[in-house]
Order: sequence, then structure tokens, then C-alpha cells
Amino acid sequence: MQLLAAYGMPELVVQRMKPWAAAATLSLPRPQTGLFLDMLLYTQAAAQGKRVYGLETVSEQIGAMESIPRDLQIIMLRDAVAQHDQLDQLIEALINAYLQRDLNTLESISDKAMQQGDARVAQLFTSQVVVNRNRRMLERMQPRLDEGNAFIAVGALHLPGKDGLLTLLRNKGYRVNPVY
Repeated sequence: MQLLAAYGMPELVVQRMKPWAAAATLSLPRPQTGLFLDMLLYTQAAAQGKRVYGLETVSEQIGAMESIPRDLQIIMLRDAVAQHDQLDQLIEALINAYLQRDLNTLESISDKAMQQGDARVAQLFTSQVVVNRNRRMLERMQPRLDEGNAFIAVGALHLPGKDGLLTLLRNKGYRVNPVY
């Protein structure tokens, strides 16, 4: 409860949270501005009159986490609590790898962090929350890419790897180049 209180979560809310939601919250940096990046990008795009499309619904995002059995959600929460003191260093390393455009290191850091917890949770999380969502996002972004002049934002950990969006896009015949 104390860890979640540092995220501005009232006790009543914490008591009603599902284990996966508490674990996910504890795996994020503490909020500083009240805005998360997705909302900031959306707000800026809307202010510029740009059309905005979602690659997933909220229900689909939540469904990915809900698909993890409750007993594994509890293990995921225990792992998040046990590793929470390392979170700031982990986030800093991920940001540095991203800023260096080093997606292999980004993926390696994430994989190493996942290996510190329960292997069953790591495997199911990767399958349900990353790989399956990547496939859905790929399918939904294709019409926007075919229209041209699309700006598509996804979480950095959806980019690398054999099941990452960059590989999936290349496999579909798209040319993918970094923007500097």
C-alpha cells in the first residue's frame, strides 16, 4: 500500500485494484507532471488539428493483462514489489538505450529485468502483452501507412526483436528507417 501511495493512489483505490494493475503501476516511474506521454502526444496532435486513431481500444489493452491468470498476476505483483527499489535505475537504463537508438540494448535490459521474476509470468507477459498486441497494432496501422504521411507512436519495447513492430513491418514489405 505504501508503494502505491507514492503514486498518488488513495487507499480505497488500492484496495480495489487488481493485482496486474498494481504491478503495472509499480513498474512505471512515479508521475511528475500528471500527464503521461500518450496523452501529451494526443493533446498536441488534437491542438494541431491532426486526425488521431487508436491502434487498440482500452478494453483490448486491459484484456491483455486480464488474460494472465490471477495466481500469476499475484506473482507479478510480488515481483514488482521485490524489484521496485531497482526501478529508477532500470528506467534510466531504458531511456539511455532509447536515446542512443540502441534497440538491442533496450530489449536486452527488458529481458534481463523480466528474468529476475517468475519465468512463467515473463513468458505469458511477453506473449500476451507484447507479441499479441504487436500483431494487432501492425494490422491496425497498415491502413494509415497505406494512406501515407502517418505518424505512429507506440511504446519503445514494442519496436525491437523478431516479434517487434520493426521486424513485422519489414516482413510486410515496408521500409523502416530511423528518424534523426
